[in-house]
Amino acid sequence: MIDKLAHDYMGVDVYPWHTPEETRVTFLIEPVRVVTSG
Repeated sequence: MIDKLAHDYMGVDVYPWHTPEETRVTFLIEPVRVVTSG
């Protein structure tokens, strides 16, 4: 995921500051309720 974001926003194929010691977690947040006005 981080490599895709780096490609989209930085124009590089691999995120340049990734180290093997890092653990990256992706959370998918689903809304329970949406309130709008206007």
